[in-house]
Amino acid sequence: MGWLVVLLLVALTACAIEPLHDGPARDGPTREEQSAAQALRGVYDDALPTMPLDKQRHYAQRLYRISGDSRYLEPLERHGRLLLKQLGRDIAGLETPGFAAARTREVMANYPQRTARQRARGAMLAEWGEIAFGRQLLFRLIQADYYGLLDTLPEHERALDYLASLEWQRFLTDPDVMKIYAAQVANQAHFLQQLGIVDLRDDMEAAFHSVYPADAVPALGKNDYRNRLYGMTHMVIADSRYYQRRVSVEQHAWILAAFRAEIERILDEATEDIMAEVALSFLLAGLENDPAVARLRRHLMQAVDPRAGIIPSPDGDTDLERGEHRNVLAIMVLGWPGYLYPGPNLSRRLHQAHEISASQGKSQLRSELSMYLPVGLRQLAVHVPLRHMVVDIEGVATAMQLDGITDPREAKTRHGQQPGQTRSHHGEDMTSTDQVDQAMRREEQRNGQQRKDASLLGRELVSDAVFAQRLVLDRPITELSGRGEA
Repeated sequence: MGWLVVLLLVALTACAIEPLHDGPARDGPTREEQSAAQALRGVYDDALPTMPLDKQRHYAQRLYRISGDSRYLEPLERHGRLLLKQLGRDIAGLETPGFAAARTREVMANYPQRTARQRARGAMLAEWGEIAFGRQLLFRLIQADYYGLLDTLPEHERALDYLASLEWQRFLTDPDVMKIYAAQVANQAHFLQQLGIVDLRDDMEAAFHSVYPADAVPALGKNDYRNRLYGMTHMVIADSRYYQRRVSVEQHAWILAAFRAEIERILDEATEDIMAEVALSFLLAGLENDPAVARLRRHLMQAVDPRAGIIPSPDGDTDLERGEHRNVLAIMVLGWPGYLYPGPNLSRRLHQAHEISASQGKSQLRSELSMYLPVGLRQLAVHVPLRHMVVDIEGVATAMQLDGITDPREAKTRHGQQPGQTRSHHGEDMTSTDQVDQAMRREEQRNGQQRKDASLLGRELVSDAVFAQRLVLDRPITELSGRGEA
C-alpha cells in the first residue's frame, strides 16, 4: 500500500498548483437537507433507466454537473450520439432549398398540445415562420457545444449561418412572445451569444423590463407573475451554461434583489419548480448564505409527500416522469455541494475513439487516447483531483496488481533493466508504462463492457514513479460514493 500513499501525496500536492474549480460557499446544506436530497435522488436514480430519453438527459445533466459522478454518463452519451445524428441530418439538409421550411412544418406538427400553455406557445410559434425549427436547431447546437461535440460536426458553421439569418431580435423582444415564453426567450438570447451568433441579451432584458416594469409587478396575476419569475431565473441559469459555472452577482443584482424583496409572494404563489430555480439563482451566484435560500430549502423539504417520496405537482400529482423537473431541481437545492462540473466533454468518447486504432496506441502515449479502463475495486474508491484531471488511484492499483507489481521500486529494477524499463517477450525494450498498458488491456478483455470510459495520458507522475500512468477522467471528481451513481 506504500505506493498508493506516494501517488496520493503526489496528486494532492499537484492539486495546489491550480484550483480544480470554484470553491464551495462557506455553509452548505444542513444534514437534514442533505438527507432529503439523497432520499429524492434515490427515488429518481432507481427510476432513471425506465424514463424517456429526454427525461434521462435532463436529470443526468443536472446531477452530473453538481456531482461529476460517472454513473450519469451513460444516458448523456446516448443523448450525445442522438445529437450527432440529428445535427448531421440538419446540417446536411440545410444545403437543400426548402429543407428548413419542411423541418419547420415537422416541428410544428409534433409540438406538444397537452396543456393550455403548450397550446398557446404552439399557436404563437406558428406565426413566426422558421423560428420554430430555428429554436430546436439552436437548442441542439448548444447541447453539442456543452458536450464538446460542436467541432466534431463537419460544416457546423452552415447551421450557425442559418441561425444568424433568422429574425431573433424581433422575436426575442416581442411583448406577446415574452408574455407566454419568458424562460425560453432568456435561454435563446444566451444560447445565441454563447455560440457567437449574435448578442441580444441586453435587448432581451430591456424588452423584459418593458413587459414587466417594477411598478406593475404587484398587480400581476398568478400566471403572469410565474412567467416573469421563470424568465428571471432562466437569465441566471442560462448564463451559467446550465449549471456549469458560477455567475456574476453584479450582472444579476437586479434579479437577486427582486427575489429577496418578493420572497413572501414567491413562497405563497410560485410552484416548487420556480422556488427551486429561485434558490438556484442565489446558489449559482455564490450566495448560499442568503436568508432566502434557507427559507426556500425549508419549504421544499416540507413539500415532499412522505408516501410518494417526491414533491408532487400543485394539484397533487405524484407521477415520477411528470415530476422529474421539479424534483431534480429540489435535489440540487437541498444537496448543493458548492462545486460545478462542466460538460461532460464527450468528444473523445463519441468521436475520437473510433479514429484511433490499437496499433497507434503506443505512439500516442503522450496524447489523450480513449480506452476502457478499470474503475473497479469496491474497497478502494478514490479519485484524486489533479489540476483539471483526476488520477484514478484504483485503476492504477488494479493495473499494477494484474502485472504483479506491488511496490514502485520494483518497476525500476525488474528483470535487470534500467529504472522504468523491462523487456517484452519479443525482445524489445518496454517501459513500465507499456507494462501497465498491457496489464490494463488484459483486464479489459476479462471484463469487457463492464468497464467505464476514461482517458489514458502517458505522462509520468514523478521521476521516482515512472511506472505510474496518469489515469484520467475528462471531468473533475473528488470522490466516488459506493452507490455507483451521480
